[in-house]
Amino acid sequence: IADLSRLQGGEPQYLPTASADKTSGLIAAVSILSALLARSRDGQGRQVEVPMFESMVSFNLVEHLFGMHFEPPLATPGYPRVTNPWRKPYPSADGHVCMMPYTDAHWQRFFRACGRNDLAEDPRFATMAERTRHIGALYESLGQLVRQHPTQHWLALCERIDIPAARVYALTDLPGDEHLAQTGFFQTLDDPAMGRVRLTGVPVLFDGERPPVRLPPRLGEHTRSALSAVGASAEQIEAWLASGAIFQAPAKDPA
Repeated sequence: IADLSRLQGGEPQYLPTASADKTSGLIAAVSILSALLARSRDGQGRQVEVPMFESMVSFNLVEHLFGMHFEPPLATPGYPRVTNPWRKPYPSADGHVCMMPYTDAHWQRFFRACGRNDLAEDPRFATMAERTRHIGALYESLGQLVRQHPTQHWLALCERIDIPAARVYALTDLPGDEHLAQTGFFQTLDDPAMGRVRLTGVPVLFDGERPPVRLPPRLGEHTRSALSAVGASAEQIEAWLASGAIFQAPAKDPA
């Protein structure tokens, strides 16, 4: 991922998010569900291993192995449509906007709506293959056009000609976002230690319902009950607690 940042911006950078943890966690969840489905069919359990390194290499090389899919390689790795420095939110006259004309029809409609029939008829931009070969010039042309009008102009235009587009959200915008408010995404809970906290909701709906969010247990909250469930006696548990080998969190204040 850091090298992909180098391909796009000239300098390796980290993503400002825990990408490997979250991606590998999703792969683990899907893998476990696959194993459970297989067990329901043949009665056989599976040992599921999810190595983070292989998970992230696979995640990144789906598109970025690119020309190295072939022997001998047809090109260096890195999908040029994605690694191009112009692939980013475009500065508008009053902010930034994300937009992505993608199909032949998208680009034709967009250029004509901007009054640039010359670009709509440019053979470099006529097909996916040609656009990929000239992706830098294509995205640069798009960026120069976007600078000419404010963000709302582009959102309205893209809505009218059916092109994906959105303004750039600040993180501080999201808790007050109208859509998220209407869907009940954020949830607030009262915690005896932390007070009132806001949490992101489960993004998936089951039969139209969002599962409730619960705060995780405190470290050591269930030490006694967990050890009892696997056969430890009360005497053993108390001895381990006294020696410091295990920890039991204080009981929560019922108030």
